[in-house]
Amino acid sequence: MIHNQNVCAVMVLYNPEDYVIKNLVRAVSFFVKVFVIDNSDKPNPSHDFCGMDSNDSLVYVANDANYGVAKALNQGAELAIKGGFSAAVLLDQDTKLSRSFLDELVYIYNDRSRLAPVAIVGSNYQISTALSKQKKARFVAEKTVITSGSLLNIEAYKGIGPFNESYFIDGVDLEFCLRAHLKGYGVYKSTKVLMEHFIGDATKHSLLGLTFITSNHSALRRYYLTRNTIFLCRSFFKSFFLYTVTGGINVVRIAVYIVLFESEKREKLNYMLLGLKDGFQNISGKKVLG
Repeated sequence: MIHNQNVCAVMVLYNPEDYVIKNLVRAVSFFVKVFVIDNSDKPNPSHDFCGMDSNDSLVYVANDANYGVAKALNQGAELAIKGGFSAAVLLDQDTKLSRSFLDELVYIYNDRSRLAPVAIVGSNYQISTALSKQKKARFVAEKTVITSGSLLNIEAYKGIGPFNESYFIDGVDLEFCLRAHLKGYGVYKSTKVLMEHFIGDATKHSLLGLTFITSNHSALRRYYLTRNTIFLCRSFFKSFFLYTVTGGINVVRIAVYIVLFESEKREKLNYMLLGLKDGFQNISGKKVLG
């Protein structure tokens, strides 16, 4: 059993824009403590995050380099452990929380009808409302949930192990969730829309009477998404056969969408091919391109 006062937040920043300040201030109003891990690789004089550190509810850590999402999440989790918190809510800088956000996640965490001990409780979000419309239950069991807006059980984190820093970015959350299942923990998701969250720069397209949504991720992000999908498939193929096969098919689907709908087609496809190559050759970590 946990209470709101036992939950902190971990927000990861990377070269934040002005709107991030509003998201951060909103987060501070929800939690007794917010640990901000800044992966920005260049200082931004327009944002005085260090000055905000005078607020007792906020702890700011500047890495002064981009060490990846996984490392930042592990830094935040370690601060949560040192602070004596039972759980930590993980946040991207572009996530805006609803008023009922924390209460709902804590309720699900404490619900005794769960089939397995909680590793992580994820949030439904505004651009994916189908789940909340279809399900009458307050929450559902899932294979994986996205990092942002998820409540992490700190004791489970200790048992499962840290986020996989070799992934650097993309798929970090999926790998952790699958590893949690193998350790006997459950992954759950609220059916209520608890936040505004955007994946890439999504756009809608119509073709032959059908509607398609593309994320328009950058070429470099396409590299990480492709490479880390290969890592997932290789690591969890035997334990989660259908999940990993679906992930492999999704890589092909995205390549087709890029050809049909997105800009910078050649660059993105080349980066995806490089991601495939590095994934099969087990080349991990941050990708430095010459």
